[in-house]
Amino acid sequence: LLFSLDFIYNHFEEFFIQEIISTHLPYVRFFWRLGSLKENELDGPSITQISGGCAVTISVIPKTPDSEKASSTLGMIIGGVIGGLFFLLAIALVVFWKFYYQQKLSLSNLPYDVRWFYEQYYKHPSSWKKEGSGGVAFYHKIVMKGSEHWDRLSLIFDKFCQGRDIIIHDAYAIYNPSLVSACVTQLQIMEQRMQSNPEIFKKKTYILEDQGEFRAWTFEQFQKRANECNWNQPNTPVILPAIHGTDFHIAWKICATGFANLSSLDDGFFGKGIYFTTYALYALPYFAKKERPAIIISFILPGNPFPVVENPNLKGSKVGTAIVSGYNSHYVKTLASGYPPPAPQENGLFDEIVVPQEAQIMPVFLLRLDTRNLASLHDRMDRVVLQRQDDDDSLVSLSSTLL
Repeated sequence: LLFSLDFIYNHFEEFFIQEIISTHLPYVRFFWRLGSLKENELDGPSITQISGGCAVTISVIPKTPDSEKASSTLGMIIGGVIGGLFFLLAIALVVFWKFYYQQKLSLSNLPYDVRWFYEQYYKHPSSWKKEGSGGVAFYHKIVMKGSEHWDRLSLIFDKFCQGRDIIIHDAYAIYNPSLVSACVTQLQIMEQRMQSNPEIFKKKTYILEDQGEFRAWTFEQFQKRANECNWNQPNTPVILPAIHGTDFHIAWKICATGFANLSSLDDGFFGKGIYFTTYALYALPYFAKKERPAIIISFILPGNPFPVVENPNLKGSKVGTAIVSGYNSHYVKTLASGYPPPAPQENGLFDEIVVPQEAQIMPVFLLRLDTRNLASLHDRMDRVVLQRQDDDDSLVSLSSTLL
């Protein structure tokens, strides 16, 4: 009788069949020996029916002592735990890359004097506090007088924005990674388009419209303002520090979630969008009478602005209209009254900038203001301003001026 034996095993280097008992019986039984272990009778298919003249394939499955089973189970558990830890570590590394290093790397696309403010978080993270979580998280820290951070704030607020007469109670440096990342992406898109298709994305078709010369003068005023910031270079998108005045509680929410998430865009008098000015005193009517007056200083991307010269009370104005097609914002020179001047002039001018999306805005400072001299300052700039109700039933100034 010929037997073809096919032994399946994974854990043993060798084993021997000791004997075949009674080949005349209808069953055969195998025994095996491994190392110093005693002979053990096999379970499973070690008993096989034999019929004359046939070849029988026998699979051998050895018994495992309980101690070995326990050891194997423990090993599997430990292996699973270690594998799970490595898996979690891999996820943590991916998250770190995406939300930390990658965001830090994106700042390199900003001019040095702009990215400096946001890089301070990565240089001294322990001095910053996190507010919120997930997609609404941002970081802030108190800016101390006498520090380099304060000196740079003063250059922007006191000198460029001409806010030296406004007393700062507390100054907070702001870094919202999500808002900054979105703005950097927008900056790269603008730069690529302006360089590849300047005839489209840097067009000046406004000179062909009504009051073309007046519009050209208004655009020149915008360019002069941009040139006051030494980081703005030819053939690159303009980045401007700009003021948005409101209540401190509302300002805090804006720093966390952005302007668009707080309320819908306002149908303002110089177009539909989010309103800024580069002059701190001009913004007084928007915050001076608030219970907790505050200013948000942001870096904004006006891109290629359309110069607005229309009086909002006259026919053909830009009241409630979308940003002119082919342009990235609206720019208007104004008097203290909130109206554009009737003709080009050099003195007593301010400005308003209307941007259509928050991807053009990077908050950098939140200023809580001292109220002691705001009333007297407000009298110098007093005018009626349009206000709207936000989602918290608090008035938020997101629009332009109105007599």
